[in-house]
Amino acid sequence: MGESERTIIRTALEDLNARVSRLEAGATQASANTAPIITPPVAAAAAPQRPVRTPATNKPAAVARAETLPLLTGYALNTIYQNQAWIEHDGATYAVQVGDKIGALRITGIDARARRVVTPDGQIR
Repeated sequence: MGESERTIIRTALEDLNARVSRLEAGATQASANTAPIITPPVAAAAAPQRPVRTPATNKPAAVARAETLPLLTGYALNTIYQNQAWIEHDGATYAVQVGDKIGALRITGIDARARRVVTPDGQIR
């Protein structure tokens, strides 16, 4: 790098530092000149407001009620993903999604966090 390039870079850096200093000074002065905003109190409503009901869980109904379902015997959870599970039954492995069936057993929910698959008859873990 030559001396002229160093001079150009040094000049640009000094100019940039001067601009930053001016912006900081302007911001400090602007915040000192700004009066606090005071909002008037809101008049109370004539009728009491009803509390907003929010659902306790964002889980699908099938997954939420799975906590009360029994464990199914003869089925084992091999691997589980967000929308897919691999289930072992009678020496075979099945890749299932919600709505699929293993024989007469219909899959109604897959909860990857809790590592369980939900069916109407019970849950597979």
